[in-house]
Amino acid sequence: AGKIYEVREVNDPVAATRVAREFRPDAVLLDVDMPLLDGGDVRSLFKEDPELAKIPVLFVTASILQEEVESFNGRIAGEVFIAKPVTIDTLKQSIEESIEAAGSGVSL
Repeated sequence: AGKIYEVREVNDPVAATRVAREFRPDAVLLDVDMPLLDGGDVRSLFKEDPELAKIPVLFVTASILQEEVESFNGRIAGEVFIAKPVTIDTLKQSIEESIEAAGSGVSL
């Protein structure tokens, strides 16, 4: 049997930090292109908040190609990037690796 994940979806980037403080996620998936604030802005808000700063953030986006992600070993500007379309297996693996690395203090 596989792992069971509890997922919260937030379509309002302004509410993302509030919801994350309430939910206490193990990881956060962000798109780069969002209304009001982009994913990088939301990530910056997380980094400024001591309660959220250590939560792994993965950018899942169609803004970059898989070849670009691979050429940077899956990280751009120190952040994990996953190019769309993405398979569920790739997504799960990336999430689990990010959570494990955050828990051990190891940078991916």
